[in-house]
Amino acid sequence: MARRRSLDEVFHFFISKEEQREIRERSARSKSAGPAVRWFVAANPERPLSGALARDLATALAGFGRQVHVVAPFAACFEPAAAVVWHSGAGPQELYRALREAPAGCSLVAIESAAQIASWIEQLRHDGIAGMDALLLPIEGAEWGLAEAHASLRELTQAARSLRLVGVVLSAADPGRARSLFARLAAAASSEFGLELELAGSLERDRASFRSLLQGVPLTQLDPTAASARSLERLIGGLIANSETPSGPSPRAS
Repeated sequence: MARRRSLDEVFHFFISKEEQREIRERSARSKSAGPAVRWFVAANPERPLSGALARDLATALAGFGRQVHVVAPFAACFEPAAAVVWHSGAGPQELYRALREAPAGCSLVAIESAAQIASWIEQLRHDGIAGMDALLLPIEGAEWGLAEAHASLRELTQAARSLRLVGVVLSAADPGRARSLFARLAAAASSEFGLELELAGSLERDRASFRSLLQGVPLTQLDPTAASARSLERLIGGLIANSETPSGPSPRAS
């Protein structure tokens, strides 16, 4: 029996060879333009917190002086700043459109489920497009969050080998707790899936972050002095600095 084609495989036929070539050329120019960051974010797009995370990452990135394109299966839940370009829609055609339209040197954040991102990575590889350089894995700072992140890693096992894989711990009770949870997940990623998972840092949650979620206002605009906003800026600053090093998985220790 013939294998049924996935939606991603069907959409592939709507992306012309000319568009693929243009994306490859633009990606190469972006790589030579400096440390603009282009990340996948593996998060459940049906959760309001995922929408808030995409919004806050994009707004904080724009605060570092870069135009930011966001690809998400949901509309922006706020009025984006001029430096934030939001591409909403399901399917890989939105990612390809963002890669095609994003000027060299700008940043790009694509948020979707782990399974969908794995499919996108395979399609980009098939088309010879190296447009993304890292995959961010948000990890809720609790046991259930650890189990959820572990399931995401299983979905990403094959596809993520070509990208830097970075974990971000969300709302752990304290830094020690965040490091402990991450260490357990990183050990499982290495022993079970053969993946190197780096710790980018943690994002705090406080009254300001919950007000930001309820009011639909980016965290760094609502209260830039809040602990949650400062932790977000530290995270973004560190990720931008690390993007200046060669992208790709870290070499495994022998």
